[in-house]
Amino acid sequence: MLDIFKTLKLENLSDEEKAEIIAQIAEPLSKRIMLYAYEHLSETDRAELETLADQADESKISAFIKSKLPGLDQIASIEALKIIEEVRKKI
Repeated sequence: MLDIFKTLKLENLSDEEKAEIIAQIAEPLSKRIMLYAYEHLSETDRAELETLADQADESKISAFIKSKLPGLDQIASIEALKIIEEVRKKI
């Protein structure tokens, strides 16, 4: 698993500061994964994804996307690294 704080060389931050950085990474990562999924799913699967998104059940959304898009974990890691670089530039 990717250690964000080691990658950013910020292991010595307080838990509060780490939580703030996680928040800066989590939302854009979620959005990028959803966009990727939407772009690569069939129209029928997109409709199902939208229904799940309306229910706001993250575990169902995640399971659905992973079942339809093998290799999503690798895409998520790549996108996470991009976001980490963006955060690193702001620090």
